[in-house]
Formats: sequence, C-alpha cells, structure tokens
Amino acid sequence: MMSSRPHSASAAGRWRLWLVGGCLIAWIGGCGSNQTPPPSGAQVQEPAQVEKVAAKPAAVVAEVKKTPKKKKRKRRERPKPYLSEYGLFEGPMAEMKPAAGVMPYDLNSALFSDYAWKSRFIKLPEGEKIEYREGTAFEFPVGTVIAKTFYFPIDFNDPTQGRRLIETRILLLRESGWIGVPYLWNDEQTDAVSEVAGETVNVSWKHYDGQERSNPYIVPNANDCKRCHTTGELFEPIGPRARYLNKDYEYPDGPENQLVHWTQAGILTGAPDDPAQAPKSAAWKDEQSGTVAERARAWLEINCAHCHSSTGPARNSGLHLLASVTDPYKLGVYKTPVAAGRGSGGHKYDIVPGNPDESIMLFRLMATHPGMAMPEFGRSLVEDESVALIHRWIEEMQVPEGFDVSNGIGEFETLTDEQLATFAQEVAEQGDAARGEEVFHRQRVNCFKCHTIGGAGERFGPDLLQPLGDKSLNYLIEALLLPNKAIPKGFETVNVITDSGDTYAGIVLEENDSELVLRDLTRPEIRIPQSSIAQRNAGVSLMPANAVSTLPRQDVVDLLRFLMELGQPGTFEVTSAPVIRSWQVLDPLPSNIARVDANRFIADLPERRDLTWEAAYSRTNGALALESAMAVPQSSLRIVRCQFDVTKAGNVAVKLNAADGLRVWLDGVAVDPAQLDSMNVEPGTRELTFMIDLDQRNDKTLRCEIHPAAKSPAAVQL
Repeated sequence: MMSSRPHSASAAGRWRLWLVGGCLIAWIGGCGSNQTPPPSGAQVQEPAQVEKVAAKPAAVVAEVKKTPKKKKRKRRERPKPYLSEYGLFEGPMAEMKPAAGVMPYDLNSALFSDYAWKSRFIKLPEGEKIEYREGTAFEFPVGTVIAKTFYFPIDFNDPTQGRRLIETRILLLRESGWIGVPYLWNDEQTDAVSEVAGETVNVSWKHYDGQERSNPYIVPNANDCKRCHTTGELFEPIGPRARYLNKDYEYPDGPENQLVHWTQAGILTGAPDDPAQAPKSAAWKDEQSGTVAERARAWLEINCAHCHSSTGPARNSGLHLLASVTDPYKLGVYKTPVAAGRGSGGHKYDIVPGNPDESIMLFRLMATHPGMAMPEFGRSLVEDESVALIHRWIEEMQVPEGFDVSNGIGEFETLTDEQLATFAQEVAEQGDAARGEEVFHRQRVNCFKCHTIGGAGERFGPDLLQPLGDKSLNYLIEALLLPNKAIPKGFETVNVITDSGDTYAGIVLEENDSELVLRDLTRPEIRIPQSSIAQRNAGVSLMPANAVSTLPRQDVVDLLRFLMELGQPGTFEVTSAPVIRSWQVLDPLPSNIARVDANRFIADLPERRDLTWEAAYSRTNGALALESAMAVPQSSLRIVRCQFDVTKAGNVAVKLNAADGLRVWLDGVAVDPAQLDSMNVEPGTRELTFMIDLDQRNDKTLRCEIHPAAKSPAAVQL
C-alpha cells in the first residue's frame, strides 16, 4: 500500500587600472561517497535516527539552456510522483533488489556527500542500448532512468545492522534533455515521494572510528541538480563514464568487469572487447589502484572537475581539475586566486608544493563555513580521509621546472613616494611594451579572466581600452600593486551574509526593495532576497593583492609599459578591422592525434566533450601567437577554432596572414584555403577550425579577418 506523502518544507568600467580581477572560486561538489552497499536483499533492521527540519530556500538563480536534441529520442517521459512507479525494484522497496531489466552499478571513485552511502541503478527502455563514449558520458536513449539512492547504515563497520534510506535522485532523459528529480523516503521505508523543493533531514550513525555522529543532511531541490550536472550548455550524468565504470562489480553470479557485463547483457554497444583498452580512473581509497598523485587527482576530478574545467561554471577561476590536465599551473601550483576573498584563508597560492598547510586548496577542503568551503555545494562536513590524501599529495609534490617564484616581486603593503618614483622611472626608461604584452597574455597572469581588449576577454572588469583620463602612471602602479587602495567606480564589491549563514561577495548589478543582485565570475546573477540579508559590508577589490607577486620586477615594469601604451596611436593601437580576437585552443591534444584521420576528427569534434578547449586571444595587432598558445606543447601541431555570426546569407571572405602549414574546416567541412576569399554561407553561428603544423609554417602567428566578399549581400558579426 502506498504511503502518505512525507512532510516537506519547503557597472560598466571607466578605465583599465583594475587589472587581474577574479571570482570566488566555485569548487562545486557532488553527490555522495564511495562505500559499497550491502548485498541486494539484505535485511533492514532498526533505522538510523532521523528528524526532518525545514529546508533552506535557494538563493542562487542561474539560467541553464536546454540540452540540444540527440539521436534516438523518440518519446517524452514525465517524472513520476512516487519512486515505486518507475519499476526499479521488486519485492520490498527498502531492499532495493533490482527488477528485471534494471542494472546496478558502482564507480571507481565517487562524489562525497556528507558520508552518505549510495546504491546506483540504470533502467533503459525495452530494446534500447547505451552507446559507448571513451571520454565523456555515454549516449543514453530517451526514457533512460538513472537512480541513485543515498542512505546511512546504523553502523558503518557493520552494515547488516540496518540502514535508513534518505533520498533517491532520479536523472530522467526526455526528448528535451536530462532532468533531475529528488525523491524523499518515507518513515516506513516503503516508498519515496517527489520532493522538488528539497528537504533537510537530521541523521545519525556510528562512524568507522566507533564514534556516534550526527548531521543535518540536505536533500537538494530539483534546480540544484543543474549546479553540478551542467557543463557548458549540456545537462548530463557525471558518473556513468568509461573511466569510472571500468571496474569489477559483485553480481549474483560473481564479480565481472562492468563494461564487459553491460556489453554481454546487450545494453551497451561500442565498448572495447578488452576493458584494458578503455580508460580507467584510480580508486582514490585503494592504494593499489594508483600512486598518491593519481588517487588525489581522481578524487579532485570526480568531486570538482564538473565545475573546474574549461567548460564548467568555474572555468574563469583558471583552476582546472580534470585528471587529463598536464599544466601544473592549471592544477593550482603557485597559482594566485583569480579573486580575493575569505576563501583564500589568508594564503597566497592554490597549491604550494611541499607545503599543504599554506595551500588554499587544502584550506577550502577543510573549511565548512559558507563562502569558504569547497566544494561549496553538496556537503557540510569535512571528508577526513580525502583531506589526508590531498595533504600527502601536496606534501610530496616537487616544484615543477619553470615554477621558481623566489625571484618574484612579492607583495606590497604600501608604496612610498620614493618607491613610486623609482617604479615610474623604470617604466619610462626600461619598460618594453612588446614584452609586456606577452606578460599580459600569459595564462599564469590571468588578465583576460576579467578584462577585455577590443571586446576580447571576459567582461567582468573594465575594457582596458578605456582612456586613462587624468589618472597618472603612479595611480596605475598602485592599482596593480595595491588594488585595494582605490577601487574603480562601478567595480566596488559587497560582502553579504544571509540569515541562514550563506556568504556571497560580488559586484552589485541591481538592487531594489525586494532583492539584491550580485555578480561574480562564476555566476552571472546571484539573487538574494533583501529580507534574508543579516549582514552587509563593503568588500575589498576582487583583484588579489598578490596578483603579480610571482612575476620578476622587470616583467611588472614591462607590463606597466604595455598598459600605458595600449590603445595609443602606434604599435599597440587596436584597429577596427574585422579581425578574430577570441579563439579556442585544443589543449592538450589527444595522444593519438598524429595517427587520426584529420577530416573525421574535425567532423566529430562537436561530440567530443572529453576534449579541453582553452580560451586564447589575439595580440593587439590581431594575430594569435601559435607557439605560446598551448601551456605544455606536445608537438608542433596546433588546433584552434573561432566563431562568427552570419546575419544575412551571401559570400563571405576569410583573409589569413599566411596559408602555409595549415588546413581549415568550416562547420566541420574541409575547405581549400585557396577558396577562402569567397564562401557562400547561410545565416547562423559559423565555426572555423584550423589545424596548423608550425614546422611547416614560416609565420608562427595566425591572423584571420572575416568580412562580406566583394559585391556580396552577406552581413557578418564578430
């Protein structure tokens, strides 16, 4: 008999002095831990103590675009009001014995969610199959149901004593894309009811150390699912990927590799016959599965990389935590935070090799206060075991080659008139603007994370082409080295603490009697009800005080000279020519890139969500520097792409500075470089992709102008 519904409760900038700004890094976390559930059908005894308390209202509103339609989508499925209606289990629901056609699974490493244990199941429409993908989430047929149940055993060391099921999160694939729906289990453990508003439940258990623990466990609302599962414009599953599924599972007939079992069961197609040929993530708790670094990187990837990647919500932080990342700086080594704030804990760098206690990363993993803790969503406790692993990883880390910061200029608490005069003299007499432009473009300086030049870059800070007005060179020096001394008008920040303890910091977009709207680098809008604000203070500059502290003094002098000359008549004047200034660089390149068919590879790029595209920008003369476009070049090959909008059909001309050593594709179709001067293009957003071999090219830059061909009615916007 169906149980009753459980209770529920539900600025534009004026000039370019505000330099390397930033964001409050969003290490958005995830949905659970990696304990193995009791065997199917295990007896459930006395439940853990549970008390429901009122849920907190959601404070952040973000727009998420619908997932583009995929093949095999034939039907529309609606969320069921009760979990039992999905037909996932047979027998008593609390036993979670999978029904016919329902496949249980597990992951090598999993998301941490306040020590909740998890059971996972997938159900496909009859006769349908999953399409294997090597690096991304698998391709599932419309109607797929992915279920993940969160529960707490009474005793973590003896799960047979019983457990309490708290919630089941359903991912349902409809024709319009994936949706997430949480279901809250009733007190009788006979069913779970859709709880789109979320819930908070007090739970208690006996931990591995034998100590009794308790915690208010938060069941997310339906919109919260988007915070972790949205990458770029796609809402997709996180766990069901080859590298996480490539492990043995204890089936009723014995252990077997999950990829092999799914293939033999007829629900997976395209997987390698030998699972050794498929990618495999380390199991972070298993010392035999990889080195300390491999296991630490596995934990960071599953818990953080859905946000901290080139396409994730925290992409502007510059901290990218996919296990495939090879650039130490992107992992946080001697990386200054893109934005200042309490989340740094007073520390200077995300990772200080050999010194975990001075690393922002470890500080945030150990923090629980809102605004400091990372991941910031999905947990309120510290996972002691993973913190110990990350601590050991940083402690054993050696300083990478080229990362010696001992000759950096350091931080300044103040500047005397004599120091200012000395700096100004050095800029005038020794500054090299050309070298300074190269410093500006370094990924480790992060200028483009906040600022734009001629429209290229992130529009969080002012466009650096804005005139200096009556500002002196001394003011520019202070703005770079003492960013809190004079924050440009329109870019003042506020710190807000709500009555529920949530902390926000950002620039005020708008404000009225009912709400305050802030913006930071990871969220375009943070809507906070005025009635919920408990404390509000003026904030500091979002630009960290140590933004250039690791740079040698001459680099800072050159950077200042470039900023002084930027936009002035001459070498660093930005013209109005229709030149591409914003690019994406494939970095790193696939290991087999030299052996692949180039046309097939480029055509398949829209489906290759496992690849990482990094933002890159043209110099003031409009040319992209190809040699320095990749952080850690693996070969002479570069793959870059750009987009332009055609608002009226017609012939479009693409003018390159040189065509030697390159191949080009328009919307995935190969184009003869000799035909680029007149291509018939229909309206819409178009994409040019270039594959360039620097060994076969004299000019190591790429400059691309796009405009209507002669006598063409076409209209183009860059």
